Amino acid sequence: MVHGFSHGGWCWYKIRALLEASGYKVTCLDLKASGIDPSDPNSILRWEDYNKSLIDLFSNLPDTQKVILVGHSAGGLSLTYAIHRFAKKIHMAIYVAANMLKYGFVTPQDVKDGDPDLSRYGDVNDMIYGQGADQPPTSMIMKQEFQREILYHLSPMEDSSLAGMLLRPGPLRAIQGVSFEETESSGRNADSVPRVFIKTLHDRVLAQDQQDAMIRRQDRRHTTACDIESVLGLEKRSGVLAYIPGKKVLTLSGAIEVEESEAEEYCNPGGCGDRTKDVLDCIHSVKRDFHFTNNAKLNVVSDAINNGCRNFSEISTVNYTSSNIAIKLCSRSRLLFLSMAMVPFIII
Repeated sequence: MVHGFSHGGWCWYKIRALLEASGYKVTCLDLKASGIDPSDPNSILRWEDYNKSLIDLFSNLPDTQKVILVGHSAGGLSLTYAIHRFAKKIHMAIYVAANMLKYGFVTPQDVKDGDPDLSRYGDVNDMIYGQGADQPPTSMIMKQEFQREILYHLSPMEDSSLAGMLLRPGPLRAIQGVSFEETESSGRNADSVPRVFIKTLHDRVLAQDQQDAMIRRQDRRHTTACDIESVLGLEKRSGVLAYIPGKKVLTLSGAIEVEESEAEEYCNPGGCGDRTKDVLDCIHSVKRDFHFTNNAKLNVVSDAINNGCRNFSEISTVNYTSSNIAIKLCSRSRLLFLSMAMVPFIII
């Protein structure tokens, strides 16, 4: 699993715990000058140096083994780089709102489609000039006052606070304008590895039109794209809440299972009332903050819901269990990302 700019392997900690609990072997890399790697970001000037840990992983991987690569945001460039070099060792590449340019930044259109534009927020980054003020900046980090608004606006406060403590200046010179040489073999490699692109619908770094543009440019024979709602198999109705007849769920950035008769008390196919929205928002906060992954924690969550949320209305019980929701990643693959649909990201 490959992190994005300024982050480290730590940003996958919730996903890693869920995957390992399900029996998967997970490696969360620290790229150079990231996470706990001790390198000075101002000394990492080449793309190859920045990705050394990823290259080492593949170089040491036996030819008989394959991995599923996962990357988020700028980490998508690292996935593409690995595909060009180690396609035969990659079972699938999963881009989570990640840069999915086939050859990196080669044309002006590549920059338009893949380079985040945060200008609407103002001057959000601190530049560091490790080679002197008369030289281009060597590293960069987002200013603290913008981090939650842009990076972690859907994350619990505790997670965004922790992330703010762990962020490091990223090696800007190494990643800026990176491109991969197009050769006959690299072209074959780029098209040989199946790709899944998971859209994040409320991303404030990689805009929706940018995500869509990169998806359209891919060979659709090898690329599947879906958003979190389609991963969950949920339909959209008016507003953010809707009762789905026959599925016995209410939607609110996830699925909350309820009894048919109970749902009919406060929702109908046309929508849900304001009071219900308050209740469901409370329930969503509970499940978000507990991040429970198995039924052993269900009683704790149920108590929090019943004691805290039920005061908003006459709802008597609401049961939410991640284990009872069958999920396919679009219609193509049964994969390991139930957890991504259930846990708010703090990755970028």
